[in-house]
Amino acid sequence: MAHIEDRWYRKACGPDGKVLLDGNGKPVMERDPKRYGKGSRWRLRYDGPDSREKNESFGKKVDAENRKKVVEADLLRGTYIDPDAGRVTFQKFAEEVIENRTLDVSTQEAMRTRLTLHVYPIIGGKEMGRLSRRPSMIQALVKSMENAGLAPTYIETIMRHVGTIFAVAVEDEVVVKNPTKSSTVVLPGVTKKKLVPWTQGQVQAMGEALPEPFRAMVDVGAGLGMRQGEILGFSPDDVDWFRDGVTIQRQIKVLKGKLFFAPPKFNKAREEPLPESVKLALTEHMRRFPPLTVTLPWRSPDGDPHAARLFFTMPGNAYGGALHKERINGLWHKALEAVGIVPPLPERLLIGAGATPEEARQIVAIIESESRPRSLKAYVSRMPDSQVAAVLARIRSGEAVTGLTVQRNTPPDALRWPRKENRGATFREHGMHAMRHYFASLLLTEGESPKAVAEWLGHTDGGVLLLKTYAHLMEKSEQRMRKVIDRALRRPASMADGPQTAQEIN
Repeated sequence: MAHIEDRWYRKACGPDGKVLLDGNGKPVMERDPKRYGKGSRWRLRYDGPDSREKNESFGKKVDAENRKKVVEADLLRGTYIDPDAGRVTFQKFAEEVIENRTLDVSTQEAMRTRLTLHVYPIIGGKEMGRLSRRPSMIQALVKSMENAGLAPTYIETIMRHVGTIFAVAVEDEVVVKNPTKSSTVVLPGVTKKKLVPWTQGQVQAMGEALPEPFRAMVDVGAGLGMRQGEILGFSPDDVDWFRDGVTIQRQIKVLKGKLFFAPPKFNKAREEPLPESVKLALTEHMRRFPPLTVTLPWRSPDGDPHAARLFFTMPGNAYGGALHKERINGLWHKALEAVGIVPPLPERLLIGAGATPEEARQIVAIIESESRPRSLKAYVSRMPDSQVAAVLARIRSGEAVTGLTVQRNTPPDALRWPRKENRGATFREHGMHAMRHYFASLLLTEGESPKAVAEWLGHTDGGVLLLKTYAHLMEKSEQRMRKVIDRALRRPASMADGPQTAQEIN
């Protein structure tokens, strides 16, 4: 049973230390000089599920009575949650969750980094219980990330981490509810572009534009749908050359500049059929560039050594021949420019500053004709946003643009050459993952089972994500229905003029 008592008064005792009673046999109450007028007056006392006494204080008796009803009901239903449990701060509880979840080290580090940069400064020091009761504080977190200029998709990723923290807290009975599930917490809208897969010509052109030791990567990506890390960790020993099959069981990951081997995503190896075209490409690649045995740590940068023969290596480099993804990304983006899939870097920088692709080409042409800079990308990178905006205004008004000059002492914060744009991150849809999209879209448009394609890609949802991403490329049900019925009911040529008359009976 729960009991309410007045903290400001105590039972009066006589000289002998015994409690004094009034005429009705009830204890005589007197002011407690240590507590009277200090703090919340009314105390609720009760035994928790663990039989330990709990107490909560309230300023008004009605609040204590209402809380008493809730506590007694929760204890009876078995849904009681200790209010003291929610007093742990979000940051402390989040770090415990990150440390205890079965995540690979790179995912763990990425989650910790995002929370440290964008979440802890806002709600890290606040108590979990208070945050659980105040979804508006979670919405304020979302707003702060919007104001900081974070992309909607990135905010969505960060809020998934926050939601996971509260989901664990609910299961651990630290809080009653997950505030990220509240209808008042609204994330910024994400405009998702429909995926446009590469053409066969673009795939073949990329294979020819890459340096020769890495050209077979295109065959592996487009022909087996591997992720970039899986391609880098692909071994001849993963291939069943006689039965034409492949086991994808390894990838190369990077954490703080250190390379290590790890299982594929979701820690799940998978098997795929090996197309003859990919088999021939790998055979020819091995003939010209023999596989190299590489030894890296397993699962983490400080893991046990693991050796594997790899298809794609760079002998003599700092990683024992293993390829760092940034090295391949640099070569990949150069090939994208050479093939014409993405504009050259100077044009990309101008597009990032607000120009259309055509306007970017026009500005570059003006610079080249008038200034003839030794380094066009360095020249464009020194153009402040204000100058680009002024040039665009003149172009759009129909004014002739001449005499383009660049300030030589531009302050650093005006430079438009950030490292990510240099890597081509403004065209992320054309990274190596484009080969994986090509693989999936090609099979789906040819009528392959989404479930089978999902398994070959290493998805664990049975094809749900696959259908969300590629549904617009698949033949519609009404189109398939027409084709099926037309094939079944199509008449032979001899019946083209109509049904044959029944034979006369003699």
